[in-house]
Amino acid sequence: MNTIPNSLSAMKITALCSNLQSQTQPNRINMNTLHPHAARLRAAATSILLALAVVLGIPRATATDANPPNRMTYQGFLVDANGDALGKTNSRNYDVIFRIYDFQEGGRVLWGEQQTVTVDKGYFSVLLGEGATTDDSDPRPDLATLFAAEDASDRFVGIFV
Repeated sequence: MNTIPNSLSAMKITALCSNLQSQTQPNRINMNTLHPHAARLRAAATSILLALAVVLGIPRATATDANPPNRMTYQGFLVDANGDALGKTNSRNYDVIFRIYDFQEGGRVLWGEQQTVTVDKGYFSVLLGEGATTDDSDPRPDLATLFAAEDASDRFVGIFV
């Protein structure tokens, strides 16, 4: 009697294994059906895309703009001596002198102009390069010349209201 259950168990296991194999066989992918050059083409395409991503994604630190702009947008927030925003309740116009210096403190004036600026709740926005000369006759070369030199990153803006 002991041989019958063992043979039944062996038959069940064999049937179960063949049933599992028949279920998994259709889902298998034959890798040999790919075109013989497909792997090479895929590798070449991947290499080209990777090279383009590297070339286009790295900024050029040594590149400089051959034509710096003659105008520059500038935005700011103005407060009075007490720290209250100018134009707090109503927007208001102020005569403002903008100067660009070569050093943060004690620098020489490289450029200056005067504009009438509308200040709303402390905020203002101007386009430097569109104002008038100052009463102090500050130098007023094209803004492009200030930012074309090697020390162009060493510029500081001063505002006088």
